Amino acid sequence: MNNSAKNEICVFTVVYPSMEKWIPQFTESLLKQDLKDFDLLIVNDGLGLEKLKLLDHMFNCKILPSCMSIVKNRNAGFSSILKSGYRYVIFADADDLMAKNRVSFSKELLDKYDIVVNDLTVINSNGEYIMDQYLSARLGNFKRIHLNEILDYNFMGLGNSSARVEILNNITIPEDIQVVDWYLFTILLNRGHHAVFTSSTSTLYRQHQANTVGFHPPDENNIVLLAEQKYLHYLYLQKLSEHHQNRFKEFSKLVIKLKDPIFKKEYLKKINDQMPEYPFWFESIKPD
Repeated sequence: MNNSAKNEICVFTVVYPSMEKWIPQFTESLLKQDLKDFDLLIVNDGLGLEKLKLLDHMFNCKILPSCMSIVKNRNAGFSSILKSGYRYVIFADADDLMAKNRVSFSKELLDKYDIVVNDLTVINSNGEYIMDQYLSARLGNFKRIHLNEILDYNFMGLGNSSARVEILNNITIPEDIQVVDWYLFTILLNRGHHAVFTSSTSTLYRQHQANTVGFHPPDENNIVLLAEQKYLHYLYLQKLSEHHQNRFKEFSKLVIKLKDPIFKKEYLKKINDQMPEYPFWFESIKPD
């Protein structure tokens, strides 16, 4: 295990026990990258170290122990990336796969932009294709991304984005924020950093039961959780704009209303009837 930066690019991920069976496929997608000059930073949230031996052996790899929460793990990762002197970070989810040019093409665009968001190829838990270029159904290649495009939903994930490391300075995610990616990129875009979308590379985005936020319609089992996550997002960002403040008030009321089983059933039907054909994350969860 190496603890110092060898390359200017770092691939950063967090691993936990429920994704153990997908680690070998994730490793294979890293090995197939057409640009090999990158380091790997892993925050290990409870996976046995023997499960990470191959990754540790094949890459200049640094493994950090868990900080016992999703947010603390991310903050620890950001801090380590900054201290190690990397220039670029490629965010990845270890239950997903990376197109072979994801590192190289992200680096190419990061020479021009602060943040790169790549397309998603949706796959099921077995790795079978569901849909290619999902985000391209609504976003054009090389489209500039602005803050007003992620006010009510998100498509900038920590599995399909990369960034110049320098822009992560002075970023601390509030501990009870659950949607880290949406919060992070809202802050970064509000600071004026330049972001671009590309369909020229992709993340193979795995849909499975452990994915609480996917592209499937909300149901009785997750609707309250999703509404609460959106409420917390606006709680911490309410001072950012009048829009965020209004949404905070609206979702404060929605979370309370969802405690009523009759309202919850009617609300679910309404939002699922209004679901767009290619929804982004959290798009279907709307104020009542």
